[in-house]
Amino acid sequence: MELLVATNLTRVAGVTLVADSTADAVIEALAERPGAGRRHVWQHAERELDPFAASQAGVRLARAHVDLLVTSGSAGREIALAARDAGLELSRAIVCGDAGIARSMLVSEVRRGDVIGLIGIGSRDQAALVAGLSAAARRGRVAA
Repeated sequence: MELLVATNLTRVAGVTLVADSTADAVIEALAERPGAGRRHVWQHAERELDPFAASQAGVRLARAHVDLLVTSGSAGREIALAARDAGLELSRAIVCGDAGIARSMLVSEVRRGDVIGLIGIGSRDQAALVAGLSAAARRGRVAA
């Protein structure tokens, strides 16, 4: 297992995780990796996120051409719907009831070389995602 930690950047099992509290920072970081594999984003947003902000986040993610958008939290549905309305295919916007389901979804979908942008994901959930990716790699479930 390779684990590299830098400012808001972690690589585990051949997958790069880019974490920040804002969608703009993650989208910019994804854009700076043109040779990367697929681009997935997990955004956790609670209801205190203003509906307009949720809508704008969804639009920015759709325009960033993410391959898979996974949302969690009480405002996740609004973000996913806004991304869909802005052109992201419905099958690529997944709303999860909680962080555990979102982590499981990402671990099952990821391949070596992929990048996962993490927006608003707490350190405990980030650590759990890293542990899940590591465990999947040990079992040979992170595809090459």
